[in-house]
Amino acid sequence: MIYNGSEISLINLENALKELSFDQQTIALAMDYLDITKPRNNDLLRKITTRCYSRLFRYNFREKLDKTVKSEILGSGSEKLKERYAAFSL
Repeated sequence: MIYNGSEISLINLENALKELSFDQQTIALAMDYLDITKPRNNDLLRKITTRCYSRLFRYNFREKLDKTVKSEILGSGSEKLKERYAAFSL
């Protein structure tokens, strides 16, 4: 994916979601939704099945996700990416 003219990978976010035991379909939908080189497609969010991810409540797993979001999403400089992540994470 390309953000602000430079290539930034969300591979760390993808890996953090895998460690939290998110299913592959949800991860794929998230990566597609967060790709700001494509038009925003809110229908993708409707395809995500709501589940309880118990690892989200364990600090050692959640810490990696928080650090990844801080560096890859918040540190990207892209308001569009931040907005999409906020919508995805609700």
